[in-house]
Amino acid sequence: MKRLILVRHAKSSWDNPGLKDFDRPLSQRGLADAALMGGKITLRPNHVLSSSAERTRQTVELLLEEMGMNPDAVEFSDALYHASCHQLLQSVTRLRDNHDCAMLVAHNPGVAEFIEEFTNIRPARVPTCSVFTLGYQVSSWGDVEHTRPGEQEFLFPGMYRD
Repeated sequence: MKRLILVRHAKSSWDNPGLKDFDRPLSQRGLADAALMGGKITLRPNHVLSSSAERTRQTVELLLEEMGMNPDAVEFSDALYHASCHQLLQSVTRLRDNHDCAMLVAHNPGVAEFIEEFTNIRPARVPTCSVFTLGYQVSSWGDVEHTRPGEQEFLFPGMYRD
């Protein structure tokens, strides 16, 4: 069994229009949402892969802190910045098989397209800081490409706000 925790980064700030998109940090709501969702993730990944954009860096660090995990062990990749669903899938299929649970933190539209194309979940939209937990009945990450996840969970911050 392989489990993937796929996360769309939390809400970013547009307060500084002079910043490049890659360098935009999280907004105050994004900071709160990332901490909130970190407390809702029950699995503990043994490998974490994230886009290297500032907002994904902050998201994954807050998630892992709330999960009681070390954020220093994250593998950051420029290739995940605005990666397509197929590029995200490639990143998953290249994971080492000794990792049974992995977390991938990335951007839309790639995350939403991945969910639409490779799962049976059909959300009307994929809000920022959405967390998808996908369980695959495979022994190798390479087989995920040809398998629909049997276990599927979709969580997002709005589920927990008043």
